[in-house]
Amino acid sequence: MFAGQSSRLGLGFNSVSKFRDCPLKMKRKMVSEYCKREEAHRRKIRLLTLARNSDFVKWDEEMITNRDWTSQIFGMSPSLLAFTLNSQANTLPSPSNLRRWGLHSSTHHCVLCGKLGVTAKHILSNCAVALKSGRYKWRHDNVLRTIYTDLVGLVNTANRSPMKLRPPSYGQPFVRAGTKHQIHKTTRTQTKFLDLANDWILLVDDVPSRTIFPPCTGVDTLERPDCIIYSKSAKIISWGELTVPLEENMSAAATRKHNKYSKSTAKKISLADECRRNGWIVYDFTFEVGALGWTGHSARRFLSKLGFKSSQLKWIRKRISRTTMRSSYLIWCCRKERSWEPPELVPLRVSSLDDEKGKGKAKEDDDNSSDPKREAALNLLATQISFTVNPEPNLDTPTRRIPLSKRTYSEFNYTYEHFDALVADAENYSSDQDSSPPDGPSD
Repeated sequence: MFAGQSSRLGLGFNSVSKFRDCPLKMKRKMVSEYCKREEAHRRKIRLLTLARNSDFVKWDEEMITNRDWTSQIFGMSPSLLAFTLNSQANTLPSPSNLRRWGLHSSTHHCVLCGKLGVTAKHILSNCAVALKSGRYKWRHDNVLRTIYTDLVGLVNTANRSPMKLRPPSYGQPFVRAGTKHQIHKTTRTQTKFLDLANDWILLVDDVPSRTIFPPCTGVDTLERPDCIIYSKSAKIISWGELTVPLEENMSAAATRKHNKYSKSTAKKISLADECRRNGWIVYDFTFEVGALGWTGHSARRFLSKLGFKSSQLKWIRKRISRTTMRSSYLIWCCRKERSWEPPELVPLRVSSLDDEKGKGKAKEDDDNSSDPKREAALNLLATQISFTVNPEPNLDTPTRRIPLSKRTYSEFNYTYEHFDALVADAENYSSDQDSSPPDGPSD
């Protein structure tokens, strides 16, 4: 490199136009960009001097901070937006701040665990009583429920697609003496590991039921990664372990989860090494989502390795962020409530048939089985659809099949005062009956 050269791009490649030789429009643009950089630098210096309100400045290396604030602000309620901004700036009315501000001397402790002078970080992530009552696990499961539908669609698409072989390795070809090397331009296609088989099975822990590690791997363990995708024919298994810590603890959480599942010690062999010993190809990931809704770089890496496109990643991360913020906001609102009844914040949008198809190949608990009487009643309702709903369809509009889970009993002409009567009709119903509508239960 020559003297004064700052890179290996070559002389004159990165030439900078002189300010005095630029046109007026370019000069205005250069002055505007310079002023913006200087102002941003001054603001960052001022934030770094603050002792309590500068934590979010240090998050750039841990997570993706290019949040779309336009959609975030106009898509939130005023209370949720106020919680998000105050929690980021550490100005929530936590017991520590109330004590520092000289307000409400009787509320300077955590109502759940009784510790004095706790901060908002303690309430959102570090309270032992909240952890034992399942509040943090509820937020954790909400994130898994958010990506569950996307994972099911991705696995179903991979199972319906033909298998692809691994791309050949591109090495240096041999060139004989006296001959000229000919360069052949070839397009390198990136093959995801989901393209290598079409019998993938998806397991997501506690969505909707508890799972076990696949016995076909030959590993007897009680460890349960959050998301497991495996193929018996290709002997490939991949898992992702989710953690929802505080934003400043993302790197520590990633290291802790990696050591748990992928790092062997002198006393214990890791789960990944046990699977590799049995001849399985292992793709292990850890991905983190902050308690305030900021998604880490590991979350994007995990979803990208599975095969999601950039446009899909943006939409999935936006939904994850919104779900986490709403969950943390509810935990904050219930910080003084000793009893905890978790609401269904993220309902599952995948039919139970798709879930039973994946979970049925692994061992299931008998307690999670559905009620056969309720299934018989729903089958009876499905049979009555052809008699009561839209007897004369409009040919001008395309017909659309309404899922059974979205139908209400008000759509049927037959009302049942008691569910037992509906079950009795379902048990006595036979498919050999005529196609006329059955009579409702007698009063």
